[in-house]
Amino acid sequence: MEAYFIGNILGRLFASVLVVFLVLLLFNKFSPAKSFQKLKSPFSIVSVVLVFAVGLAATAID
Repeated sequence: MEAYFIGNILGRLFASVLVVFLVLLLFNKFSPAKSFQKLKSPFSIVSVVLVFAVGLAATAID
């Protein structure tokens, strides 16, 4: 049960990072280097945490 839980959390975190990266990629005119650089900024990290929390809340309600 713990492996399932940890895998679910890590997968959701990876999906959150991917969503934020795709948004950054879109706003940086499809420049992956700039997107990776901006992914490390504090606002991007807050965005990842926010998307992660919304995803967890959505599954908790279900």
